Order: sequence, then structure tokens, then C-alpha cells
Amino acid sequence: MRAHVRPHSQLCVGLSGGRDSVVLLHLLALARESWAITLSAIHINHQISPHAERWVDFCAALCAQHGVALQVERVVVARGRGVEAGAREARYAAYARVQAGAIALAHHRDDQAETVLLQALRGAGLKGISAMPLAKSLGGDKQIIRPLLDVAPEVLADYAAVNGLSWIHDESNDDVRFTRNYLRHEIMPRLRECLPQSAASLLRLAQHAADAQCLLDDLARLDQASVVAGERLQLSRLLALSAPRAKNLLRYFFSSASIPVPNTVQLNEIVQQLGARQADDRTEITWANWTLRCFRDEVYLQPAARQPPLAWQITWRGEAELILPRPCGTLRFEPSVGTGIAQTRMVGKQVSIRLRRGGEKFRVASSRPRRALKNLLQEAKLPPWRRETLPLLFCEETLVWAPGIGIDMEFVARADEPGWVIAWQAPQD
Repeated sequence: MRAHVRPHSQLCVGLSGGRDSVVLLHLLALARESWAITLSAIHINHQISPHAERWVDFCAALCAQHGVALQVERVVVARGRGVEAGAREARYAAYARVQAGAIALAHHRDDQAETVLLQALRGAGLKGISAMPLAKSLGGDKQIIRPLLDVAPEVLADYAAVNGLSWIHDESNDDVRFTRNYLRHEIMPRLRECLPQSAASLLRLAQHAADAQCLLDDLARLDQASVVAGERLQLSRLLALSAPRAKNLLRYFFSSASIPVPNTVQLNEIVQQLGARQADDRTEITWANWTLRCFRDEVYLQPAARQPPLAWQITWRGEAELILPRPCGTLRFEPSVGTGIAQTRMVGKQVSIRLRRGGEKFRVASSRPRRALKNLLQEAKLPPWRRETLPLLFCEETLVWAPGIGIDMEFVARADEPGWVIAWQAPQD
């Protein structure tokens, strides 16, 4: 733990009240002075068991005995993906709110072995089979650490007996309707009977998987350096890779951008569709509320958003900022002199923002005729979906300004003339 928690820092124990977390709290309470750390604990009350409040009282008394500050978090467990998944999400959301640099959890060797087996049976890849890491970032400078991950549960039981520790029993851990409990009570004991080293073997498998995943991540970083330009994947360079290598890069790229990684079927479909893409088509792939699109050899990733009503229109009355219907972004108006849109040209007239309706024309130079906005947008190389949600500024029925194109020459402010400079903040890609 010294490699992950520095002296004089704050360490918080995830205290369920069960044997393993009680042992961990006891160990850390003994070590805190020589280690010079500030120790606290957090108890998550899932509000599921009828005994939940009694467990809160037990944890409060235990922490008082050790002189450890206790934070109790009462959470609401979402049931959409099952009680186990909902409870875990609620716990980790609570851990992220803890005012400590590290949260220590009491997972032990058999917990890790169960996780490896469970992930393998679910068809997980190497990252899933790697199971629980010793240390994992929670974002920023906060992390989860598991100091007992290599310790056998029998050792924890002996330690609890020698030190006269008491703990609570969560009856839900006996319910074999939950997959993990079924593995723990029905499968793992039988494995140990015929394969006494099964838990140790599963831990070695997890380490092999973690090492292999580390190598794949190194490869993905090398590929990313050649395939990604700016913030976007270059499609031709991506497709020049072998299919397994392209999928490995996509997994890494999505994960690094905090985008949900598609499952195996979805990822195969993405690579297949990208490979079959024609130069003039509009490939659009959606998963987990994200959308992947291609334009001019670049791959764009965006949160999937409902298209705005085509008839929306907002009247501008001098506001410094207008937040437009999703996904059209934001407009900001900055007063200026000698630049931007001439203020005098719009006095007493209706100024509005709306989307394209077709047939709009625009004069980009005084020496040239008015041109179709459609052609100007194509020449500006704006992606097709951007053109559909582009906010346009009109004075009465005359198009005055378009993002990426500029100001119609009839409305450009002259020298020393007051104007408005407009900045469009587009939705993020």
C-alpha cells in the first residue's frame, strides 16, 4: 500500500461491517500512526435489507471504538440492470464523493478468483478477465486500492479469531439467485474439492490477461499515433490495419475518450460498415447513446442527440448569449467597432436565428454575385449533419450570417461603425 498511499495523506476504508472489511479496518487502525495517515471509513447503506439500519449502528460503534470518523451514505439502488449491478454503481458513485485520496476495499483472493470466473463465463475479453486491479483510478487524484487481494480468506478468518473481532452477516450474500453467490456457494467449493489450486490458478490467469492487455494497450498507443490526426481517427489509416488491430485501437480510443466501449458484436459491425463505406455515403452507427459518422476520411464521434424541430426560430433581442435547441450549440454576441455585423443595418428590424429551409443565398464578396448557401457549405467542407443543425442569422428574411461562411457583404460593418461579432460554439465531436 505504501506504493499507492503516501504518508500524511487521507485514507478511507469501505466498511460494510462484514468480516473482511472489519479486518481491514483493524489492520489500518493499527498501522496509521507509524504510517502517519489520517484514517476514516465510509459505510454504504443500500436500504435493501430490513437490517440495514442495525448495520449502520454496528459500523458507527466499531469506528468509535477505533477512533475513526465514519461517513454513512444512504443510496437508492437502480434495478434496471439487476440489484447487483445497481448496488455496485451506487457504491462507486458514493466512493467518488469521499474526501480522501484513496478508498481501501477488502476484496481478497477468492473474491478475485470468483470475478475472473464470472467474467470468463460472461464472455469478457482480456480486460474483463484481468478482474480487479490492486489500484484503480476514480478520476483526478482519487483511487481505489485493494490491499488484501492476494490474501486467502482463511488467513482473514484466523486474524479475526486471534484478535477477537466481531462482524455482521449480510443475508443477501447467501442468496444463490444472485450469480456471484451461486459461484461462491455452489461452484467454487466443488472446484476446490477436485482442484485445490483452482483459486490460485484463476489469479494467475487474471495476471496473464492483465499483462496481455497491457501489451495490447501499448500497441494501440502506437497505432493511435499514426491513425489519429488532431482529435479524429483517419478512416483510410484505420482500415489499413488488420481487423483485430483496428478493433483493438477502437476499444482503446473509445475508452480513453470515456465513451462506452461497444461489445464484440457491435465492434465487428462497426469495422465491417466502415470497411464497406463508399466515398459519397453517410455511414452512421449508433450504440449506447453515441453516434459514429464519417466525412472526408475522418471519423466523428458524438453523443446521440434528438434532431431539433425544423421549424424552430428564436428572435434575438440583444442578448449576449443564446443557448439554441439541441444539438445546435450556443451563439455569443460581442460588441465591436469596425468589424462584425453592422448594428445600424439591423435597427428597428426583426433579427432571428433559425435553421436552413432551402434556397438561401449569400454574397461573400462585393464583386461577386449572391450564391446558394448549399454550395458554400459544401465548399467549406462542413459535415452534412452539421449543415442540418447550423444556426443562421436573418434580418427580416435576408440571410446575414452563417457559421464557417461569414457575413453577407451588405451587412459588414465599415471602419469606425459599431458592429456585432458572433461566435458559434458547436456541439463537441
